[in-house]
Amino acid sequence: MAARRAGSDEARQIVQYLCLMFVLLACALMVALILWPKPEHSGQPICGGVALYPLERLAMRGDVGAMAYLGGRLTEEGCNAQAQARGAAYLEQAAAAGHPDAQSVLARSKADGAAVASPCAALLAMMMPGVDDAHQVPGACDRP
Repeated sequence: MAARRAGSDEARQIVQYLCLMFVLLACALMVALILWPKPEHSGQPICGGVALYPLERLAMRGDVGAMAYLGGRLTEEGCNAQAQARGAAYLEQAAAAGHPDAQSVLARSKADGAAVASPCAALLAMMMPGVDDAHQVPGACDRP
């Protein structure tokens, strides 16, 4: 009986030790997440991928703020034509919904003489994902 009790006490101590280690690890992780420095915009455009997926889903559901932010990020210099066409389409939708940031970005791009892709060009770019210059298909968006 004494041997069984000693084994039970030893098992309890191991469980207590593991629980304590788990709590300490969880506390350390929370402190690291809270004190982690916020990443600054590195200057390199984020044109696609997993990082923008949640924003893209919100924009598809009609979130005007997500459309404006995503449109601004996708129309940055360095993004390919497909990403810029998607960004311009999001910016136009957000501006049509009355978002002031999207309206100012569109006004600034028109004042700078930058070409804003039409919805037709955006659709064409989405249909031809591997082609970087899908917006230059001759005659594709000429019809009204």
